[in-house]
Amino acid sequence: MNTVQNATLEQVSRVFVSRTDRSPAAARFVALDAVSLSFSRGELHMVLGENGAGKSTLVHILSGLDTPTSGRILLDSQEVAFDSPADALARGIAMVHQRPLLADDLTVLENIALGGHGFLVHRKKILPYVEELATRWNCLVDFYATVRTLNPADRLRTALLCALYTNPSFLILDEPTAILPPEKRASFMETLVTNANEGMGLVVITHKMGEAARWGHRISILKHGKLVRHMDQKKSPVSEADLAEMIASPSEKSPRQRSSDTAVSSAFSGKTHCTLPLTISGLSASPPNRQGIHNISFNADPGGITGILAYPGSGLDTLEDALCGMIVTDAGSITLPGRENTGVQLDAASLTPALLRKHGVAFVPSNRTTRGAYPDISVRDALLPYYSGPFTPHGADRFAEDIVRREDIADHPFRPVRTLSGGQLQKLILSRELSVNPRVLILSDPEWGLDVASVVRLRNRLRETAAAGIAVLILTDTPDTMEVDDFFTRTYTLREGQLT
Repeated sequence: MNTVQNATLEQVSRVFVSRTDRSPAAARFVALDAVSLSFSRGELHMVLGENGAGKSTLVHILSGLDTPTSGRILLDSQEVAFDSPADALARGIAMVHQRPLLADDLTVLENIALGGHGFLVHRKKILPYVEELATRWNCLVDFYATVRTLNPADRLRTALLCALYTNPSFLILDEPTAILPPEKRASFMETLVTNANEGMGLVVITHKMGEAARWGHRISILKHGKLVRHMDQKKSPVSEADLAEMIASPSEKSPRQRSSDTAVSSAFSGKTHCTLPLTISGLSASPPNRQGIHNISFNADPGGITGILAYPGSGLDTLEDALCGMIVTDAGSITLPGRENTGVQLDAASLTPALLRKHGVAFVPSNRTTRGAYPDISVRDALLPYYSGPFTPHGADRFAEDIVRREDIADHPFRPVRTLSGGQLQKLILSRELSVNPRVLILSDPEWGLDVASVVRLRNRLRETAAAGIAVLILTDTPDTMEVDDFFTRTYTLREGQLT
């Protein structure tokens, strides 16, 4: 193991600037503002904050994914500079991302070898050590399974083993329990505490205040890019209620955010008048190297929220791609609610995203950062394809500014998409889709990575959307979403590619 004992951020700031010839001064965004924070071996350090607080930026700097605009990174009091995650890894800092970055067409063991000694190492030679790691960290997984076939929890375990195989001093985990069933979370956190007590430095980004209060040795709270609280649980323990009060209070919300919590959104104009449901009949697809779907049939009624709740590895990603026209299907048809209360029947094999949009279907994909919005453009440019008014710079700017202000997405429309938090990006994509007045709204894992306040706002927004006569369909295998009793008007269960 690397011998580094302490990792310190000293007065670290990160400022993002979006280059534009119309509003250069307004396109400056401070993600981190002079944050000083230390992490030590032998501790489980929990980092809390609402979406947009700066948590991801902080750990991206510590793990070499980003570089600070100002300030220093110190390892055992010696200043270092990371140009890439490989630099941080060489110094003993590894990170497991919320959506693990893995080679989908390789096996679990090949991914571990690729991240460690390189792909040319004989996999059987590393197997005993990997098995030891898996046992110690309670990460039992099929080492010879292709990663593409894994459920989200096993993808997390694979990414964790990839990081552990590099023998780091510090391990950063971004929302590691979000995809675990509730009954598995306590044992996972116990494993983290055990390994912290044995000498590893663990940094966990989380929205779960109960977990932080129960398991964290130290807790740091970020708000608006600033470090506002830092607590040593050994000296002064805090409760979940204490943390909730520290992180957010209604009086601290901006006027725009307070109004968006209570007012019915005007992103779509009035109620739709179609009473016909979205009808899926006999949908089947068998893409290579992942779970297929077989004879899927269901209805999603206008004015309601229909949920498809999936068991792990049941083919939810295949169903999402089939419904969105992203893969070729084997069989099936889809009947869409049309204008003037008519139905439009389409062969599933002919579906494309453009054809579905033409017939009033809007999408919020599970992977927001690649399918949802290109990260290297501005919020304004991400909204532009949905603008239908007179195409003048001022008209397009007003369209973007109205959505950004009404939905409290960002401080200005020229902010880069990659600087948005998970909650802000979700609001951007959802408001953009609703701006075209759809008749059907399909969302896949919409609550992934959102803090508690953002989840409440999202659910209220979807209730309002359904009340306007839109058929809302949610695909999810996120445990916290699946446990909501009073949210869905109808639910189906997806297991091994079949619907019940």
